Amino acid sequence: MTSPPHSKPRVSSPDSIDLRQLDLISFYSLLGGATALIPIPFLDELILQALKRSMAAKLIRGHHPDTSAEAIRELVDEQSLFVRKGCIYTTFFYLVVLPVKFVGFLIARLFRTILFFLAIKFVSDRASEVFHWGYLIAYSATKMAEAPPLSLHKARVLRQAIESSLEELNTSPVYGIFTRIIRFNKQILSEAARVLRRSGRQVRPGSPGSSADFRMKEMLGEERSLLEKLAHQLADLLGGDQDYLKSIAARMDVQARKLGLF
Repeated sequence: MTSPPHSKPRVSSPDSIDLRQLDLISFYSLLGGATALIPIPFLDELILQALKRSMAAKLIRGHHPDTSAEAIRELVDEQSLFVRKGCIYTTFFYLVVLPVKFVGFLIARLFRTILFFLAIKFVSDRASEVFHWGYLIAYSATKMAEAPPLSLHKARVLRQAIESSLEELNTSPVYGIFTRIIRFNKQILSEAARVLRRSGRQVRPGSPGSSADFRMKEMLGEERSLLEKLAHQLADLLGGDQDYLKSIAARMDVQARKLGLF
């Protein structure tokens, strides 16, 4: 494993989340990025959702241990389009949208397997997505530490606030960091993707985000220690850009005030 250059020591500030949480988010970000290398349509999305639930559960239950699995799912899971839209859209979805998506997935996965340098973009995109979600979940959980546990309604509102905060956000500072890390550590992420794919049968749609439902430690085995070291390096880099982290926290504060969260 080769470390990327120019790693800066992390610093903590009143606007920052706990440094251990930053390590945790970085770890799940790398795993989330690795799902982009799974060449099986829809299995990668299923595993990604399970990872995000597991990450969110750890971050939120650090402040509110009694938060329900249902609230975690409400916060993280993408609602099915055909559940939201009704019969006409359901028919259109199954006859047109789903087949097109399936073919697109096959083509994309084929190119990602043959040309890994193209996959770096897909991996970085997904890792960046998980990081931003995780960071704002951790930040919000810290801000709401004295509030009652997360209810289903508050989980929906929190999700809306996070989505609004991330709209039209320039993620290039973080994206560049992920790209560097991934380029220097392709083999580790490829191995993580292989393990995730092999263990994908353990994941069920809508399963709660807990260690009992998604056994990360047992699933990854020796790869976990390598990923944890890499995640710590990544957290050093991410934590060094305090201006960027403060800017997304400020965006979250604005949305949270609008929606009455904190």
